[in-house]
Amino acid sequence: MQNIKLANKIRLTMKKTMLIFAIILLLFSCKEKDQNTCTISGEVIGYENCTSLLLFKTQQDPRYLSEKIKLDKNNTFKYTIKEPTDERYSLISEEAFIAGNGYLVNFFADNDSIRFQIHSMERMTENKIIGSKKSNLLLDFEKEEKNWLDTDPFGKNDNKDSIMNVFFSNKIDFVLKNQNLVGYSMLIQLFQASQFQSTIDKSELFQIGDIFKNIYPNHPYTAFIETIKKIKVGNVCPQIQAPDKSGEIIDISAIIKNKKLTLIDLWAPWCSPCIEKGKEMIPVYEKYKDSGFGVIGVVGGIKNKESYQRAIESFNFPWENLIEINNENRIWEKFNIMNSGGATFIIDNTGIILAINPTIEETEQILNEKL
Repeated sequence: MQNIKLANKIRLTMKKTMLIFAIILLLFSCKEKDQNTCTISGEVIGYENCTSLLLFKTQQDPRYLSEKIKLDKNNTFKYTIKEPTDERYSLISEEAFIAGNGYLVNFFADNDSIRFQIHSMERMTENKIIGSKKSNLLLDFEKEEKNWLDTDPFGKNDNKDSIMNVFFSNKIDFVLKNQNLVGYSMLIQLFQASQFQSTIDKSELFQIGDIFKNIYPNHPYTAFIETIKKIKVGNVCPQIQAPDKSGEIIDISAIIKNKKLTLIDLWAPWCSPCIEKGKEMIPVYEKYKDSGFGVIGVVGGIKNKESYQRAIESFNFPWENLIEINNENRIWEKFNIMNSGGATFIIDNTGIILAINPTIEETEQILNEKL
């Protein structure tokens, strides 16, 4: 009798244990499901002729790496980000972006639901983001920055470089005070700006990057900075592959080895300076091609092969041009030219970078010296 009671007690205990275990599994599965999506919604106020927003990761180029979110008749929107990553995202009015007068609404998809109130640039300090602590930390800084800019510091000081130094120093101070992913995202923004702003000290950015590398060794931002470090004269060119017009994957390093010097021409069909430089390169290519000089182009900044075909037919460059659709091979990232139309690099047959964005005259000088 006692054995029967003991057996029943054991069975009852096991049932309770299994029930508790099932509940725990259910809770974890629900939590995991919630974390795999982030629904953003809100309203756009005071933006004339705004019919849609562009959504993209801040380090990406919205011209071809963005999702379009349509506004309804009440200027409200709703969109679900599937499998959001712990990186900074941005929203911008598509119409304002095309006109060149918009601004970024930056946020982190760190909750399953985030609501926005987005105003025109003039009333940007009235913006609200509900449901994201990281986003509000960033928003508070951006509002302070907007208030400072509204004092027109550039108009009161003839030394524009001095004002730019203050502008970027404020961002660096924010990064150092916020050694978290919000601060890290600001550091990435500074690296992007350094492509166009000579007042930014890249060596300082790299030192700060090492601090964040120790905190977030496996984060995409860390990989991004490590890539940037490698792109300089004297270093080895990144290993890249891309399809040709027939779809065959071409290893650019093999092309480089077969020439004494190779110019890698990364360009987008909408980048007028890139195209003009390509046209100027044609006579240089024809002059030196039999002496061991080669050019390999990569057409990027495009969403489909049709854009590639139109570009090739329009400009008819005499060298081969490979295809980079939707940044699938991350070539622009590997060469540290994100958010730009393109760049050129002269590489020797051992893979060493000899020049970055050389002028036509500088290119000819290098060819005369090396060939």
